[in-house]
Amino acid sequence: MLTDAEIRAGTERKRGPSQTHGGSAGMSNVLRLLNGVRKDEEGAALVEYALLIGLIAVVCIIVITQLGLAISGSLNTACTSLGGTSC
Repeated sequence: MLTDAEIRAGTERKRGPSQTHGGSAGMSNVLRLLNGVRKDEEGAALVEYALLIGLIAVVCIIVITQLGLAISGSLNTACTSLGGTSC
């Protein structure tokens, strides 16, 4: 049986005759493949987080812009109603 550290490193311990399985070389290849898939999923998670942060930033920019336009319109209305000439 491989330890977690050996699976992460992609290495395999030497096995004695009683611990040898018929497909030992095939098993280590499968473990390396699974290890590679796990690393790919970690990279995919980072990409998903980056996309999520980008989407949140775009939504914040749109909301702040619309809020600024609404406040500007309200202030211009108030200034005009007070008789201001430089509004």
